[in-house]
Amino acid sequence: MTARDATLLACSPDLTLPERANHRGHSITSPEVGGDAPRIPAYSDTGGSVAGYAPFYCEENIYQLVSDRRSDDDWVVMISNPQRTIALAHQRAGRPPDGIVIWDYHVVLVNRPVSPGADGRSGRPGAVLDPDTTLDAPAGSWLSAVDYIAGTFPFPVYPSHPDLLPELSLIPGGMYLDRFSSDRSHMRGQDGEFLRPTPPWPSIWRPELGNTLFALVDGSDPGVSMRLGLVEFVAWLGAGPTE
Repeated sequence: MTARDATLLACSPDLTLPERANHRGHSITSPEVGGDAPRIPAYSDTGGSVAGYAPFYCEENIYQLVSDRRSDDDWVVMISNPQRTIALAHQRAGRPPDGIVIWDYHVVLVNRPVSPGADGRSGRPGAVLDPDTTLDAPAGSWLSAVDYIAGTFPFPVYPSHPDLLPELSLIPGGMYLDRFSSDRSHMRGQDGEFLRPTPPWPSIWRPELGNTLFALVDGSDPGVSMRLGLVEFVAWLGAGPTE
């Protein structure tokens, strides 16, 4: 492992992992997210308006951001795996100091400008916006790809817990706006009641599409997403080691 690789070792391999959690309700080892929902500030570089934030509805938070920004360089990244158990660090729903949560899925926004070139490589490393991160950045701010990768993915955990290793579905922002549809039924309990407070905006529901959330998460919606492993994703972001 090179010195640059070592910067990705954000967490100790001896970390105590929380019990499995999901968007319907966290395990008892993770504190509840309470109080008023925080707000994501406007982006001075894009002239966008303020977008909302609702805990446990990451897919809709990112939809609001993409809709607000309308940037051709934006990608929606759906993080999950076939087991629906991914370990991510420095999450609001996790416990300090490492903030590890085992999600069923998570969604973030990536800005990855691509300069003209035969290889299609990005002109500079991408940046990541995760409204649920606790990494050292003002709320709603972009993190460099290197900082986000290093702080979010607990690489030492994955060899002994391969079921926690994430896979990623990458969707162009405009395509996400066209294909996302959810009636939030995955957030209801057996009694039909919502298990978490719903966002202040209406559900993003298109009857002609039905519920597309998990097809997007799994990368099974034909022609919509690109599926990558974590190492491939790091390289795609331009956050990998340099020679």
